[in-house]
Amino acid sequence: MLRAHIALTLSALFALSLLGCGEPVAPAAPPSASPDEGPSAEAPQAQPEAPAAEGESASGASTPVGTPFTGTVTYSMTAEGDEAKLVAEFTASRLDLAFTPTHYRQQETGGLTPGILIVDRSASSAVRLFPAQREFARAGGVQDLDAVDPRVKALLTRQFETKLEATDETATICGYETRKHKVLSSGFVRGEGYVWITDAVTMPRCRFDVGFRDETRIISPLPVSIPLTRGMILKVAVTERGTTVTWLATEVDADALAPTFFDVPSDYTERVLDSK
Repeated sequence: MLRAHIALTLSALFALSLLGCGEPVAPAAPPSASPDEGPSAEAPQAQPEAPAAEGESASGASTPVGTPFTGTVTYSMTAEGDEAKLVAEFTASRLDLAFTPTHYRQQETGGLTPGILIVDRSASSAVRLFPAQREFARAGGVQDLDAVDPRVKALLTRQFETKLEATDETATICGYETRKHKVLSSGFVRGEGYVWITDAVTMPRCRFDVGFRDETRIISPLPVSIPLTRGMILKVAVTERGTTVTWLATEVDADALAPTFFDVPSDYTERVLDSK
């Protein structure tokens, strides 16, 4: 089971790298364990770095612990530089995200996977909505990249830990005070990256790799694919190959969401996806 879990995780991380959201992942040798060993068997593993202490932000600076965020966030994407047109063809120009402790909703405008993705964490299930056709499709599999086996995280620490360096620069974004951090290490940022983080609230985990029978894969995009233990990223700027791509929060609404917001509308019919 552990070997299969490693393979699935590597597949998800590699997919992120192809989308420009991560670094290519070198194959990792799984822990040596016989197929007969049960789940309680302990295999040799690398020791992960200690998590940030309570009351510390991702950068290690002492800050108040943010309350869990429930509500919606809208991000806009802009690209400048040599490959700006190419980025615009493959990347959503707008992200409308919604969070509760049990659900995640992602609506992309433009890019490769426009439409709406709804993930039910409690049931490990997901659906994709096609509003223009009033249809929905059930996902064939949902992988939560924040809930993988701890032994897999220990083997792939670079992909699951974010190291940041706080700067003196601050900015107010959608009413939240943020601090600019340089990304020193993250499996989901290539090139030179900076993030602006507020410690007032903490975003629920929402890093998913969702697969459908027609081989479509929907993966949580930047900025939410960068792993943080606390805080919420309201701006990301990544420069690579002469092009700077920026995601900026343009609207944050912390109001409670009705449970029906994550339901499939009653007038939608199910679309049966065929394998390619």
